[in-house]
Amino acid sequence: MIGQTQNIVQGAAGTTFAIPRLGIPSIVVADGPAGLRISPTHQNDNNTYYCTAFPVGTLLASTWDVDLVNSVGKAMGNEVLEYGVDILLGPGMNIHRNPLCGRNFEYYSEDPLITGKWLRL
Repeated sequence: MIGQTQNIVQGAAGTTFAIPRLGIPSIVVADGPAGLRISPTHQNDNNTYYCTAFPVGTLLASTWDVDLVNSVGKAMGNEVLEYGVDILLGPGMNIHRNPLCGRNFEYYSEDPLITGKWLRL
């Protein structure tokens, strides 16, 4: 499947190899800590494919609104399903150990209670 990603879901992060003898299919993975990330345009297709840019995890966690975070997760899941992606690479789980970390926006909180609360939804 290497090199086939663009033929399946353009802009996806990658695919895995299928293992037919074990009944394991190839899987498409895409980035998505703040919503699905794929290419908006495709070769030989005049349509534009949009995905929602959701608020980052840190902002969502700061609301302490379990229902809101649950709704965002369901909406992300619906877009992932609609575009044919099998696994969304996000949200991330880490604590903000260093304010200079370039990926802190992917994580819910530096507080393990908040992070655990949101990730078990």
